[in-house]
Parts: sequence; C-alpha cells; structure tokens
Amino acid sequence: MRRKLMKIIFEVKSLTPIFIGSGEDSTVYYDSLIKGGRIYFVDLNKLAEYFINEPHNIVNPNVVSRIIGKIGLKNLSKYSLELQRPQNLKDPSKVKLFIKDAYGKPYIPGTSLKGSIRTAVLWKSAYQTDDLANILRNIGRINRRKPGDDKDLIRIFLRGKEDDPKYDIMKAVTVRDVKLRSYESFVMPIKIINIVKGKDLRFRVWIEAVFVKKAYIEIVIDEKLIRSNELSFPENAKKAILNLEGTIREYSKFLLGKLGRIGNANSLIDEANRTTLLYVGWGGGWNAMTGSLISERDKSILFRNREFPVSRRLVYYNGNWVLPGWLRLRKIVTQ
Repeated sequence: MRRKLMKIIFEVKSLTPIFIGSGEDSTVYYDSLIKGGRIYFVDLNKLAEYFINEPHNIVNPNVVSRIIGKIGLKNLSKYSLELQRPQNLKDPSKVKLFIKDAYGKPYIPGTSLKGSIRTAVLWKSAYQTDDLANILRNIGRINRRKPGDDKDLIRIFLRGKEDDPKYDIMKAVTVRDVKLRSYESFVMPIKIINIVKGKDLRFRVWIEAVFVKKAYIEIVIDEKLIRSNELSFPENAKKAILNLEGTIREYSKFLLGKLGRIGNANSLIDEANRTTLLYVGWGGGWNAMTGSLISERDKSILFRNREFPVSRRLVYYNGNWVLPGWLRLRKIVTQ
C-alpha cells in the first residue's frame, strides 16, 4: 500500500553558536598553533611529508611550532579560526573539533537534529499525560538521582504495542543531514555554572563552534505509519509529531523557562515567543534534559524541590557569555 509522506523544510539560522562534536581533539603546539588571536590547525598530511624529507624528534611537543616557524603557517595549515575569549583567560591546551563532512566542511548530522526533535516529542507526549507522576513512581526510580531512565520513558510514551525499537514512533520521522550554505566558525570556551551554589565551576572546555547564517532542514514524516491502528502508537506521540512545528516551539519555550535567566536567556525567551526555536548539540539529548519533562506539580515528588538541571553551559561569543546551541526555524515548505 502506498505511503503518505509529509515533507517539511525549515530555513535555519543560528541565534547562538552551536557545537556538535566529532569526538576528536586538537592539541595546541602539537597539531595546532595560536598566533595573533587566531588558532591554526595543521594539515597532518603536509606535516608528515615534511617529516619524511627532514626527520625530527616528533615526541617533542614543541616540534610543530618550530617547523611552522620555519616553513610558515599558511603552507602547513588546513584552516585557521578566530579565538574568542575573555582577556583574563589563558590560551587553550586542547580544542574539541566540530563534526565535518568528507570535504572538511562542518555540517549538522540528521541524527543530531532527530535527537533534539525526539526530546521535544517525548516531552510533549509525556507532559500531556494526566497521571505522569504516578507513572514515574511505578518506574521505581523516585529515590535515585535521575527519576526516569530514557528507555523507560520511551517504552511508555513513544512505542506501540510491543517494547521493541522497531515499534518506536520516531521510525516514521526522517531528518536529512544539513549542509551549511553560509556560516562562520570560531574557537571559544565553554564554562559551567552551578545554579545551586551560584558560582562558576572550574571545569573549562574549548570548542570549535559554528554560527549558522543559512541552511535548510528537511524532515519527512510517514503519516500512514503514524496513524496505523495495527501499531497502536500512543495518541499523544501521534499528535506531537503531526504538529511537529508546534511541538518544537512549545518545548523550546518550556526549556528556556527551566534554564533560568542567565546569559542571553531573556532575548532567547523573547525570540521563542515570536518564532520557532530548536536546541541542538552538546547536552541536548534526553538524559541531559530529563528535568525539562517535569512540571512544577511533580517537581517536589521527583527532585525534592531541587533546581534541575543544577548546571548550565555558557559560551563566550562576541564579548558575552551566551547559551549555546539555539537555532531559529522558519518553515518554507510543507507538502
């Protein structure tokens, strides 16, 4: 039987820098070098060719900087980025790199976007459930630090007649990888704020972040699969996906309210009241955002009135500490 597919295309622009890690780090003075307010990333293939022709002691951590000083940064670097940081912060020793395609260009994986959308759908499906507190009690995790494992919640709020990944309603949603039509990249620090203690933590991470100027997200939804009576998907999950833009918009407003008024939160909240925002990247998965599920009515039961999550991430961008990972979506196609 022929499937009925709904295609949605959003035009995307960053409101704050995003970070989606490749799992790789660059070590300064080994495969990168800082000079003149920029960080230069060494082309290791070119460096290897130089070592073949003129052997060096590669164990010495300063060998790359000496070679670059001799040959020149432009001849050995793949690319360089502006280093954004407060004046009182020391140079990074390592930088976490943004994920890139086969041509060395940053992109947004469809899986990362789908993970963010999944979190919004799971929140919407669960939050509309009248007996949420009792359901979470029955999971048996009330006395633990995290009251509901994502597997338990997915089984209850996203799956059909069987507890099997094949019966997950998100199987009906496909999100394409996103090519960035226009963007800027920077290297910047992330700091962690502990809300309960009201102070910065000592943990510091430097990232290669991207500010998206223009890109397009394509989402395909299999309506026939979602509406299938045989699969018996939860009704709340069906409604959340079939009204996907509304679900994303509601969740983003709710999440910003939970994050508190730090950094540029006020301007993001104002923007969320006017348009559709989506949070992507580091810390956007369900395990990191479990607390966003919980309403005020359940908070005393699940978290004993604690703030949750207890920490917030901020990145240093254009002279200010801002909340990272926020994209603005503008729907241009529905068919």
